[in-house]
Amino acid sequence: MEKRDFIGMFDVLKGILMLMVIFAHHLHMVDMMASSSQVHAAAQALLGYQAAPIALFFIITGYDFHPARSLRTYVKRQAKLLLIPYAVSVLAAALLSLAAGAVMGDFRWQRATVVIAGGLYGCMRNTEIFGVSAASVIALWFLPALFFSGVFMQILWKIGNGRARALVLWLLAAAAAAAPSVDRLQVPWFFIQSCASLGFLEVGRLFKKYRLLYKPFPLLFYVGAVLLALWSMGFSQSNVGDNVYQFWLLDYGAGILGAIVLLKLYMASKIAESESLFAGFLEYFGRYSLYVLCLHGVEMLAFPWYEAVDLSGLTGLGAAGAGILLYGVRVLAVWGCCGAVNRVMQRRRFRR
Repeated sequence: MEKRDFIGMFDVLKGILMLMVIFAHHLHMVDMMASSSQVHAAAQALLGYQAAPIALFFIITGYDFHPARSLRTYVKRQAKLLLIPYAVSVLAAALLSLAAGAVMGDFRWQRATVVIAGGLYGCMRNTEIFGVSAASVIALWFLPALFFSGVFMQILWKIGNGRARALVLWLLAAAAAAAPSVDRLQVPWFFIQSCASLGFLEVGRLFKKYRLLYKPFPLLFYVGAVLLALWSMGFSQSNVGDNVYQFWLLDYGAGILGAIVLLKLYMASKIAESESLFAGFLEYFGRYSLYVLCLHGVEMLAFPWYEAVDLSGLTGLGAAGAGILLYGVRVLAVWGCCGAVNRVMQRRRFRR
């Protein structure tokens, strides 16, 4: 019996992925604050190889791909959906950075200008652009990268020949994955990451076209994918945002295979159909993942955790315990702010 897709089928999965993203970033900051060897090892493991979870975000998006009738209309709609929240988040982070600095007795206009410069250029690393200091936008890179990858996908779809289109798409993805990391080359607005993500979007599109989401895969596929992922985590590095694929196509393919395994496990778990309280929490987090991502990006840019939080006051818990406690506070704060933003947006739509 053929199964049918349903609205919100990926919401719980997106909620899980958002919690993973926040945890990875949080653990990195705890590592900077705690100087613990155990926390450092965990942070390096999470941040060193994260292609599969991020690729999964793009695969989910590609699953819903539809050729646009008008490229101009598509660009306007996606810019409103992704670029405007990106711009608002950067501006909010800049203003809140000033406020945070004033509270800590360190008011400097540079706290805002570096964030704005980083947002205008699209920086994944703190750098200088024509002599102007620019800060990394950290998690917010995903929004413009998703925008441009979608635009590139629509442009490629204008190629009438399917084989030629597929060849160009995969050549672009492979070339982008072979490009230097952002530590060596920062291209504005994450164009390289957008091109590298074309392969992930295409995998999602193919899953929808050939109904692979519900078809059984051979056991050998899962064994090979898991072994490759474990080998990559131990001996390689891969990061979509930093455009790091240490062994090029091997890491790129490992990211895709790992993402597919995660997707198939998610569907097999049937958690999307669960009515439990925790599943509902994850579903809410996933349904409004755009708000969550923006709020998480703003709080990372605006609030200097490593300057303002002192883990020495929580020594009874240890660095790991204090980090987990702060993670819970952080998630609940983002969740609460997300609810407030959602209510404001719903009232605004109702008034219209």
